[in-house]
Amino acid sequence: MMLRTAPLITAIAASAIAPGAAIARPSCDAPRVAYDISNPETSWITTPMSPWARPGFVLGVDRGTTVQVVAPTTATVGSAIDAVVARVGSSAGKPVRRTVETTVTESARRTVPAHQRARLMMYHEARSYQVTRKEFDPSTCRYQLDYTTQVKLPVKGGAVEWALQSRKDGAPTLTSERMRVAHTRSE
Repeated sequence: MMLRTAPLITAIAASAIAPGAAIARPSCDAPRVAYDISNPETSWITTPMSPWARPGFVLGVDRGTTVQVVAPTTATVGSAIDAVVARVGSSAGKPVRRTVETTVTESARRTVPAHQRARLMMYHEARSYQVTRKEFDPSTCRYQLDYTTQVKLPVKGGAVEWALQSRKDGAPTLTSERMRVAHTRSE
């Protein structure tokens, strides 16, 4: 019995390594660029609403004022932000956008404290994500890491708070006291 199977095994082995036979490579079809999006967290996007003002100056926001909140982008994420917005769109039940408009529904005023400079700031609720961009290398059939960065996107309908951000004359440190008197809505 041993003699019958030996010629069969030899014939199969010889046909598998015949000269001139092409070696089949696995198919490496994959998207050229892929994004991994992880670590969603609640955060805030800050927007200065006034220039720095001197002591005694009254800063405020008027009812009916519309403010556009734009996702802060870095040179790294640049044009990829649209892909990120499309991917996370309404994850976690809170829709995020590249830009959100906010309308003030109640006026608020604050006076700049003595011996300080201050400016009015708006804090808009946002979601922060860690974004990893990978490019596909067809020669190795693997993705290569391009970059990892943080992206903040404003939440549509998210909470908004106003603050008087101040600094002591000559001091580089900033302090911020949030005002919860101005209720706003974002659309």
